[in-house]
Amino acid sequence: MLTLILDILLAVLAVYMLLKGHYGITKQAAFVPMAVAVLDASFASLLTSSLLPWLTIAKIVLQVVILASAALLARQDAVRARNKRARRSRRQELARSRAAVDRALEQRQTATRRQRVCA
Repeated sequence: MLTLILDILLAVLAVYMLLKGHYGITKQAAFVPMAVAVLDASFASLLTSSLLPWLTIAKIVLQVVILASAALLARQDAVRARNKRARRSRRQELARSRAAVDRALEQRQTATRRQRVCA
């Protein structure tokens, strides 16, 4: 039952990483939890917990580690994308303010030239 829940969680996380991932490495890494879930689901009937309990425990631990690593990677991807959007926004705002200052300076220089010509 626990391995079935882990398989579902791994598959859902893999689909999330494929759909919501912003960077290629995240989308490529999404195939790891998906492959683990598919392989575990296809070979679930061969490995019973009563037959090989230590191997079952090792498999569950590895699935949890893969799930945690993939979730951490998806979180880092989201943070990087958010930071990139914030940097881009700050850059655009800085460019707008520079353009406004440049326009103001240009108007001031034009007004100063006109005053010199009239005087």
